[in-house]
Parts: sequence; structure tokens; C-alpha cells
Amino acid sequence: AKRHKARESFWTQFIDHMNTQNDLYTNISPTFRQVLVRSMGVTGVGLNVYCTKKYVRGEIYMSKGKREENKSIFDFLFDQRQQIEAAYGGELVWERLDQGIHTRIKHQLDDVDWTNEKDWPRIMEFLSDSTTRFEQAFRDPIKQYKSQALLG
Repeated sequence: AKRHKARESFWTQFIDHMNTQNDLYTNISPTFRQVLVRSMGVTGVGLNVYCTKKYVRGEIYMSKGKREENKSIFDFLFDQRQQIEAAYGGELVWERLDQGIHTRIKHQLDDVDWTNEKDWPRIMEFLSDSTTRFEQAFRDPIKQYKSQALLG
């Protein structure tokens, strides 16, 4: 479909933009989907970038097969919320999503449309900044969770 090619072009430009700043997306291929996923070193925990016609967002997304595991990871990170948000450099939206299986922690930019190429510079800047800050703020807490989970 035409929109799939357009989205793949969008993600290609995003990855190219990121590669000028750091190596977070050097091993990631563009996709035709709304979301681009990068692992945070724990199966089912991704550093995602998500685009729609109304907003874009960066997020830490917990999508393990078991609801209890996702909630456990979320709660472990939420207990460190102050330190994580200080490392991130701002407030984040913490969505435990108690009615569902998955959880997420996000930072969103509203009133942009990935299909409008005039919005691309603003979107690229927001997503690259957001994902870089997410990776830096969550890297150590997620490693701590992983080592704790292996011990427990």
C-alpha cells in the first residue's frame, strides 16, 4: 500500500537522523508499521517510537507474555520514578494500564502528523531527543531489574 511505503520512508529518515547522533538505531531496519521497536536488553521491554496522524511518542513498553511480569517491571521502575525523571530531564506519563496485559511509560508530542512532511523536522527532533533520553534514563534501572529477576 502507498501508506506503507510512505511510513517506511519516514522510518528510514528517522533512523538516518538518529545515526548522525548516536548508535541506538544502527541495527534497526525501517518498517511499514506505526511503531519502531528497539530492545532495552530484557525480552519484552522495548524502547519504542510510535507515529500517528495526531501525535508521535517515545516510550518504554513492557510487552512480555504475562501480565504479572509487565506489572512487576512497571512497579519496579515506578518505585524509581523520581530518579528516572531526573535523569530523563522531565516528567513522563506512567501508564500501568491495569485493565490490560501491557504497560508503558511515555513522552508524547501532540498536533503533528507523520504523513505531513512539513512536520518531519519537528518530529525527528522530538523522537531523537526523547529516545536518547529514554535510553539514558532507563538503561541502569532496567539492568537492575534484570539482575534482580535472575536472582529471584
